[in-house]
Amino acid sequence: MTHLKATLTLCAILAGTTAFAAQAPSVAAQVHSGEMPSRYYDELNAKLIAAGYSQVHVLDAESHKLWARHPNGGIVHLIAHPSERKIVSETFTHPAER
Repeated sequence: MTHLKATLTLCAILAGTTAFAAQAPSVAAQVHSGEMPSRYYDELNAKLIAAGYSQVHVLDAESHKLWARHPNGGIVHLIAHPSERKIVSETFTHPAER
């Protein structure tokens, strides 16, 4: 009887997990869609990747703020020039990562 009870409990847990997974959208799909909000950011993203940056994300499109992983592995906050598609400010999240 104990084995049957454990099996039924396991089935209930698995069924609940499957139902939850079907309802909740993927966190990766929500956060890391990889889409830039405009062509401006597509071109800026391409320049940053060519320079060795990775995981480029737009924090605020209106103020041109981004964050990315620096070629040395540190996380940086970037501010882009509004029309020239150049980085005007780079601030490391952790100064020791410079």
